[in-house]
Amino acid sequence: AVSRFIHRLGYRSFAEARQEARAAQDWGSPLYLGQNPQAQPRTLTAKLAHHIGNDSTNFDKTQRAQDEDTLRFGVERLAHARRVVCLGYRNSALHATYAGTQLELLRDNVTVSTDASDRLATSFYGLTDEDVVLVIALRRRVPVLLQALDFLEQQRVPVLLITDPSGLTIAKQSHHVLTCHCQSSGLFDSYATSMGLMSFLISEAAKELGQAGRSRLRDIEALHQNLDDLI
Repeated sequence: AVSRFIHRLGYRSFAEARQEARAAQDWGSPLYLGQNPQAQPRTLTAKLAHHIGNDSTNFDKTQRAQDEDTLRFGVERLAHARRVVCLGYRNSALHATYAGTQLELLRDNVTVSTDASDRLATSFYGLTDEDVVLVIALRRRVPVLLQALDFLEQQRVPVLLITDPSGLTIAKQSHHVLTCHCQSSGLFDSYATSMGLMSFLISEAAKELGQAGRSRLRDIEALHQNLDDLI
C-alpha cells in the first residue's frame, strides 16, 4: 500500500520521496527558506540552466503521478459538465483565472471564483452532480478553501482537485486528484507543471468538444476582429 501511494505521488521509490521530504524547501514561507551558496551556480546562465533542469524534474514527477482515469474524468467534465466553476485563492487564483478564461472560449456556463467573499455562495448556488468544480489548491492555502471542499462533498458535486503533494491531506475520498510537483531551486514555487497540466487538460477538452468548440472559438475570433480590440 505504501509503495502504491509513493508511486501515485510520482516518485520512483520511497527513498526518493524521503530525500525530497528531508530537503523540505517547498512547503514553508519563502522568508525562512535558506539557500546554500556553496551549492548554487555562480553565473546567471548557469542558474537559469539549473532552474530549467529543476522544472524538468518536476515535470517528470508530475507526469508519473497521473493516471488515465483521472485525466479522462477531467477532460470529459471540463468539456461536457453542465456548469464548470474554476476555484482558487492566492497564487492558485492565477491558475483558476487562466483556466476559466480559456474554457469560456470553448463552452458556455464557466464561472471563476477567486476571492473569499460572498461570491463563493453565488458561484456554488445550484450546483449538482452534473457539474464540476475545478479546484486549484497549491500551497499556501486559506481556511475558506476547506469550507468550500466540505460543502462540495456534502452536496456531492464532482471536484477535480489540482494540488501539490502537501495538499493531499485536504483531498476527500470522492475527489479526483491531479498532483503537481512545484519545488523550485529558488525562493518561490515554480508553477510550470501546474500551468502545463491545465493547458493540457483544456486542449484535450477542446478536442473532446470537437466542432462545437471550434465554431464557438471561430465566432469569438470574428467578434475580436469586428471590435478591433486586440493588437
